[in-house]
Amino acid sequence: MNQGVHGIDLLQWMMGDIASTFAYTAPLVHNVPVEDTAVAVIKYESGAFGVIEGAISVYPDQESRFELHGSRGTIIFTDSGIKQWDVVDDQGNRVEYLNRDTSGTAFAQAHRTLIADLIDAIRNDREPLINGEEARKAVRVIRAIYESSQSGKEIVLS
Repeated sequence: MNQGVHGIDLLQWMMGDIASTFAYTAPLVHNVPVEDTAVAVIKYESGAFGVIEGAISVYPDQESRFELHGSRGTIIFTDSGIKQWDVVDDQGNRVEYLNRDTSGTAFAQAHRTLIADLIDAIRNDREPLINGEEARKAVRVIRAIYESSQSGKEIVLS
């Protein structure tokens, strides 16, 4: 839960809400009372499928990696930036990625922007860009992953 919650939040922001999950979790490498490895197959409300893998059981350590594959393209990005951008529009024309900064600084800046917004929202008694209800969606998915892992059954969220 500690490492995976932000990635799951980002996935739902990009792909929409998750409808169900089937998962395995276990401490496979480290002698710890919680999982060090988790794998979940997910189905989005849109009908799309996905896989979430979270592990601190790999060597060498790996940065977060997101892969989006569809009938009109593939986008792969990591903590350090865009690794692949092959996308076509409705007419089959290649869509260029406009932000050439693949150093990851754009991702870091986005994180700082959201933190600054939350601080400002608290100081000015207003709703932040990402409210608590929205943030809880990722926690709900993680709880469903745990429940599926323990029960051996698909867990429906919606």
